[in-house]
Amino acid sequence: MNSSLLILLLAFPVQDLSGSLETLRAVGPEGRGNQEAAPAWREVTRADASALPRILSAMDGVHPLAANWLRAAFETIAERELERGAKLPVAELEAFILETHHAPRARRLAYEWLVRCDSTARG
Repeated sequence: MNSSLLILLLAFPVQDLSGSLETLRAVGPEGRGNQEAAPAWREVTRADASALPRILSAMDGVHPLAANWLRAAFETIAERELERGAKLPVAELEAFILETHHAPRARRLAYEWLVRCDSTARG
């Protein structure tokens, strides 16, 4: 392997959030999955803004309690990224909103943050 490629891979590790997102998606009524959700939530919130569309997609078809965990993770990342001067993935958020098969709560969340970071998005 090329040494410069190895350095890049080590500097920018791929964020595999699949397991953590599935753990958050499994949260249900009467506290089911909450104990496992806390460390999964911490793992997800370490991600950068590029993970936001995946988090929104994870809200499809979940129990409202699971959606709350995912929403909190999304907002934690988005807030942190904006505070440090980074940009949210505006094009991906716009595309997500237009895909009507996604959960309405997730689409609304994407819209709220899109409007917050892109003044031309209101309409």
